[in-house]
Amino acid sequence: MRERTWRRIAFSAVLPALLLAAASGSSSVASAAPSRTQAPAIASTAQVLQAVASAPNINALPHDVTPPLSEAAADHALTILNGQGCDPSFAVATVGRCVFGDPRGSKTIVLLGDSHAGMWFPAFDALAKQAHWKLVVLMKAVCPAVNLNFWYWPTDGPYPACDTWHQYTTSRINALDPSVVVLTSWWHGVGLVPNGQPPTLGQWQLGLESSLGSITSPGTKKVVLGDIPYLTQVGPQCLAAHGTDVQACTTPASQAVLTDHEQTLQAAAQATGATYISPTSWLCTSVCTAVIGNYDVYADASEVTNQYVDYLQGALATALQPVMGTSSAAKSSHPKRS
Repeated sequence: MRERTWRRIAFSAVLPALLLAAASGSSSVASAAPSRTQAPAIASTAQVLQAVASAPNINALPHDVTPPLSEAAADHALTILNGQGCDPSFAVATVGRCVFGDPRGSKTIVLLGDSHAGMWFPAFDALAKQAHWKLVVLMKAVCPAVNLNFWYWPTDGPYPACDTWHQYTTSRINALDPSVVVLTSWWHGVGLVPNGQPPTLGQWQLGLESSLGSITSPGTKKVVLGDIPYLTQVGPQCLAAHGTDVQACTTPASQAVLTDHEQTLQAAAQATGATYISPTSWLCTSVCTAVIGNYDVYADASEVTNQYVDYLQGALATALQPVMGTSSAAKSSHPKRS
């Protein structure tokens, strides 16, 4: 996540020039067509799937693209979590209460993982508010919710705080005895084991099974939320350069979706009795586009914007309905920027 943060800072600095260049050239963002498939602020699963299916037909960047390209690199929920003391730094292995949703709720859902858990925060916060559940967010960047000894690649050294974090979060979850805990993490070959090599699929599966098995609170249902597809280009940067041909920023699903890894996650969930949810259909058909409806989907190449996550809250609520037993309707608690 720190690497993505640095990349976003650099990208934010150069994006105005890209937009200016695009406005003066044939790929004019300023002359982009209005959105022909205006996405509702919050969509049902069927509406999301329809918008995803229609996305390959979008040619020009919608004039009301959300978030604006100049803001996309900063459009992520970690800003909120960091402000609440819920984005612990490298050496820190605990956090405060980090309670969101409905703080007075009688039931609790825990969101556990690395920066991709933080990425999903807006949708979880909204659906927890709607269901009158407490949401506890336990996330630590570059520390997946997988019981492996990870390497901290920004400093190319050991990451003992991640090991301690795993112990801390397990103890805290078991003490909380939440109704639901959702584990989700970033996978792109960058979570390194101590020998400096990417973990194998077998290591990841055993580590995830260990994490799930360590949650022993009797009233807790467990969910594994799969990883997102990854673009081969930085979404906003590509869109700024291809305002009249946004399909130039599309990645085939065969490249974007980490199928072997998703099968590993699903196998770990099945082996431990957890529920598995794949978000792939919320982002891709046979291709994964950088624009869906009027949304700029990706903040970079490997993280979805806050705005699009907020849009997905209805689909996420429906997917969680079997374990939460609640209505799938959700209301946005994060105002859209335009």
